[in-house]
Amino acid sequence: MRNLDVYQENYASLPFEESQARYRKRKIVESLEKHQPRSILEIGCGLDPIFNYYGAFDHCTIIEPGDDFVRLARDQARTNDAIAVVHGALEENVETLLETRYDFIVLSSLLHEVSDSKRLLNATARLCSPTTIVHINVPHAHTVHRLFAMEMALIGDCF
Repeated sequence: MRNLDVYQENYASLPFEESQARYRKRKIVESLEKHQPRSILEIGCGLDPIFNYYGAFDHCTIIEPGDDFVRLARDQARTNDAIAVVHGALEENVETLLETRYDFIVLSSLLHEVSDSKRLLNATARLCSPTTIVHINVPHAHTVHRLFAMEMALIGDCF
């Protein structure tokens, strides 16, 4: 896993990240509104947890390994008893999370950030029932902004 402190600093300071995050959130909310889950698990919430955009749930759990992101999520959730924020990686907390049945799991822009995506997906699968909806999104390596960044020598390659 990459250095979480550096990741959190970079995530907060990247100028295009806010635009991308806004679009990703909109697509997630569309899916939430379509499926209307009562219990949600968000794996990695970053600066802005999904509960800030969708509140029609009975229970929402956030699992987040980043200290700063956990503090922000807990602060934002402090008045809502239906929200639990768990500090740690999903893979190390599956047994605890198995106590809740999740209707909807959000795994947004995270698979490309972890060193073992298969392990993360296997942990996610353990938390699914036959009716659980899993919303996964990952960036495409050949997006316009990555191609521009490569041509400008800001990154070594698109991957």
